[in-house]
Amino acid sequence: MDLTGQELHVVAFLSSAKDTLKRAKAIVRLAESNPKDAKTLSACATVMLSTALEQAVRTILSEGAERAAVEKNVHVSETTAAEYEDATMWWRVQQLPSVLTEGGFRFAHSHKLAKALGELIRTRNTLVHVSEPAVHLVGPNDKIKIEDGGIRVTFWQPLNPWSRVKLDRVKLFEQAVETYFAEVLFPESGQIKAGTIVLPRR
Repeated sequence: MDLTGQELHVVAFLSSAKDTLKRAKAIVRLAESNPKDAKTLSACATVMLSTALEQAVRTILSEGAERAAVEKNVHVSETTAAEYEDATMWWRVQQLPSVLTEGGFRFAHSHKLAKALGELIRTRNTLVHVSEPAVHLVGPNDKIKIEDGGIRVTFWQPLNPWSRVKLDRVKLFEQAVETYFAEVLFPESGQIKAGTIVLPRR
């Protein structure tokens, strides 16, 4: 076949998301073998699991948008997949099975692993966007007391979220991300099929 003078289109991607997932799994194993530091390591693994998920989702949406643009001969910004660029991560995760199969499959919202993905994203946001606002107290009252010529001020110190992630939760997050990778992002057959967190559209 002579392709001289032919316009060629190649849509491909390279992603390090599987490597990020592998590294997150290594941190989970490290947390299992180091009980003293398990919560901090579990928090680190949570951030990495979420990062792997986001990397892969963005890559696959990008590929879907590019393929649709070539097939429909439109600019990539006019594709359905591109519409999700500004959506939240959780929204993209939920909608991706439907977008990639043009409505043939849907995300199984009520499955425990699907719910775990939502919890993973919320936990990651809590870890990387720590909110510890200042307080303005006016007294005297039960928070501000005058005692022995001095002032006693009482207020709560927030708990550091990095010390609250439990290993059993991060193991569930790990299972959920692995399932999403296998069923939605990188299915072995190359096609999305009915599975644990992917269901046929009713």
